[in-house]
Amino acid sequence: MEGYKSTAVEAGESFTALIWNTFLELQKTKSGMTPEILASLGVILKVLKLPALRYEAEATSRPLEFTCVFNELKISRASMNRNKLSILGGAKMFQLEHCGPYLEREIGSAIDERVPFRPDVWQRKVLDVIDENHSLFVVAPTSAGKTFISFYAMKQVLTNDDDGVIVYVAPTKALVN
Repeated sequence: MEGYKSTAVEAGESFTALIWNTFLELQKTKSGMTPEILASLGVILKVLKLPALRYEAEATSRPLEFTCVFNELKISRASMNRNKLSILGGAKMFQLEHCGPYLEREIGSAIDERVPFRPDVWQRKVLDVIDENHSLFVVAPTSAGKTFISFYAMKQVLTNDDDGVIVYVAPTKALVN
């Protein structure tokens, strides 16, 4: 990881992440995708050096209503090699660093009357363990839902009796405040 990135580079990478998300959403689109649109999408993916995506043309061929700025005929290998639009560090690193907000996160979520949102399967299992008054050790990535689990456990301990104990370990001081 680089220690410093300019604001312009960071903004550009965030914008590219938004483009990547749009391209992923377009994969779900079937109607209206002409061979010309698919060709333009392919060129943009190449120019930005994003991984190739598979699209299917469902519509008949017709001229585009717009001009693709990156016309495949005008892009040479030399210009693509020195392209300032391409992502730094490769596609995997780019997705890890910038695409988190756009990644699909549906992991078996369902309604649970114990919480005001739709917890994932693993979160419901943890709630069950807490409700059964068993000890529990939770390790999960940032934004996975550990804080709500700790609050639920604290609430259960406080409402059950005055002698209950809960141990919460926060990795940084910022999370304690």
